[in-house]
Amino acid sequence: IKYGTLGSNGERGLHVQWRVGDDGIVLTWAEDAKDVNDHQPGKRGFGSVLVETSVRQLRGTMTSGVADGRFRLEIRLPASVMLRD
Repeated sequence: IKYGTLGSNGERGLHVQWRVGDDGIVLTWAEDAKDVNDHQPGKRGFGSVLVETSVRQLRGTMTSGVADGRFRLEIRLPASVMLRD
């Protein structure tokens, strides 16, 4: 929580949402980017590496980018990751 929105002492916004469907789970993380340079392509911290590794192990996909002053990350996980009765 030292970096990004979680480390901004409430100065920046964060919006997280998810939906579950027959095709799996889609999680969207959108945070205010104080400076577009905060999220340079190719620049990855420990948290980013951890998320990428987890998504890959779960056979999911991940896209990210910066637009309109917001950093957006979308994670798609297949239905097979959900527990079924």
